[in-house]
Amino acid sequence: MNRTFISWSDVRHTLLKREHFLEEIEQQIIQPVHHFPEGCLRVSNSEGRIQYFWRQDRSDPNGTYIPFGERGLAAALAEKDYTR
Repeated sequence: MNRTFISWSDVRHTLLKREHFLEEIEQQIIQPVHHFPEGCLRVSNSEGRIQYFWRQDRSDPNGTYIPFGERGLAAALAEKDYTR
């Protein structure tokens, strides 16, 4: 039976590389969240039409209607909720 011995310095080096890799991934995930608009998205179905509302304050149950031309805001709010 062949046994392979690994030195503690090799183990430490491998763990440090893995820690650095995981920190980079964390930054890629967490950093973009700061670029999203404040508030949350409310979606409503009115007579078969989907409507989007921007709830800037969570105590506001309705929010402000998001017109069709500003659907990018609705997409950003949805992505923010999904990312978290």
